[in-house]
Amino acid sequence: MAGRYHGYHCIHSEDGKKYFEIFWQQTGWYWRPRSPRSAPEGEAIGPFTTSTEAYQDARSHRLLSALER
Repeated sequence: MAGRYHGYHCIHSEDGKKYFEIFWQQTGWYWRPRSPRSAPEGEAIGPFTTSTEAYQDARSHRLLSALER
């Protein structure tokens, strides 16, 4: 389990204008959307047990947002 709770991941959109970050806090893994060179947008979503769960949730929200445009 060494390293299980360490991490920070950034996943960029294809156009590079948006991305979401996945990160660990004391209560679990979270994600939130961001734009380059700006503050985080809104509250972090989570906690999730693993970074993979946070990633999958972030991807599902991002895909839904893209479909709404």
